[in-house]
Amino acid sequence: KPVKGNGKEELLFQSSYTKYPTDWTRDGKHILFGSLAEGTGSDVWALSLLDKKAGPLVQTIHQEGYASVSPDGKWLAYQSDESGFNEIYVQPFEPGSSETKRRVQLSNDGGGIPRWRADGAELFYMTGSGHMMAVAVHPKNGIFEFDPPQSLFHIRPMKPFSNLYDVSPDGQRFLLNAPLERTSISGGNSSDVIVLTNWT
Repeated sequence: KPVKGNGKEELLFQSSYTKYPTDWTRDGKHILFGSLAEGTGSDVWALSLLDKKAGPLVQTIHQEGYASVSPDGKWLAYQSDESGFNEIYVQPFEPGSSETKRRVQLSNDGGGIPRWRADGAELFYMTGSGHMMAVAVHPKNGIFEFDPPQSLFHIRPMKPFSNLYDVSPDGQRFLLNAPLERTSISGGNSSDVIVLTNWT
């Protein structure tokens, strides 16, 4: 639906699986979304706005999601738990291609929800412990090269990676959906119920 005027909502794609949008390419040609399917769990899909056709970009027995495309449209970043923990991976963004992509693991101690700086020179992600990480990237000749991840700041985490956030174009300001406090005496989530037995 257009954000200006009184345009009507348009159905872009329909299937029986649960879907959640995660990114829209800068050229306006593709919308990325997570698709929850039987057998493969959460997968990364891309919808072409030219022909209204959608297809998987990353579809395995593992849980992949929260995909984001680099500003130049060449690289796809997403999280996957194939190692047993959520980590950030980057591979070429080639919608419509079913070939296996050469990819690299960007995070080294857990990570989720990748976001690109507007100029594509930096990639951000969250760790399960609540650290906002930044990685300087400098792809060269079709090879995705990057520096070691650096921690920017820490917030109270909510597992699994439910801390949705966005970053300003210059990468200097962050808008985060994060808990301000916890009321549980155990230090867990405020929704925890603690039962103490045999206390007498």
